[in-house]
Amino acid sequence: MNPLLRIRRNHNTVSAVLNHMSLPLVRVENLRKVFPSGSAEIVVLDRANFEIHAGESIALVGESGAGKTTLLYMLGALDEPTSGEIYFDSKPLSKRSEKELATFRNGSIGYVWQNYHLLPEFSAIENVMMPLLIANHDRTAAEAAALKWLANVGLADRASHQAGELSGGEQQRVALARSLVSSPRLLLADEPTGNLDVHTATGIMDTVLALPASHQLSVVVATHNPAFSQRCDRILRVQGGQVIEEKPGTEVQ
Repeated sequence: MNPLLRIRRNHNTVSAVLNHMSLPLVRVENLRKVFPSGSAEIVVLDRANFEIHAGESIALVGESGAGKTTLLYMLGALDEPTSGEIYFDSKPLSKRSEKELATFRNGSIGYVWQNYHLLPEFSAIENVMMPLLIANHDRTAAEAAALKWLANVGLADRASHQAGELSGGEQQRVALARSLVSSPRLLLADEPTGNLDVHTATGIMDTVLALPASHQLSVVVATHNPAFSQRCDRILRVQGGQVIEEKPGTEVQ
């Protein structure tokens, strides 16, 4: 092969790889969300634009009712915007079928909510296995993966306990393990420490904020806790329908 042609081909390959690496995991363009209220409208988000890159942590801050949870729901394909678009891996969510969105939600996104949403009649390991069983994974492999993640959050010895027998902090760790068992690429956490004491909350956030480095996982966490938001790589404030980036170190309310 002509050496110049080989160099050109190698250069094109490297350029393509670098371009792919620089692309955001999520791109939000002109996102708008409006709720009807009688004869009027409540504008929650108005032409919001931002990006989420692989392996970074983002704190979503703002007053209660500003639209943080609504935004998380749309990022996770649990709700649709009124207009605008959310791109995941450069592909618009609005173009995916309901079946594709179900697969996307179960495999690419992890969810952790303030209320743990565990099934109380099932054990910790059964709760963690659930996303894999829904996706028709082999039960033995699902059980092994669930036990691994329970060990990662410090609950291997509580695997057989029913969810209702666990403390609030333990239940939230089970919920975190469940959100991660499918190896998602984006973790969405809505006030995950809101019902916990300070010590337990700090432990949960330590685990969550270690994930970008340990698993190249992107994390978006809505929080009212300034100490937690300051530990994230970036801060996005939802205010007046806008999503405004702030530098860590800015006072957060």
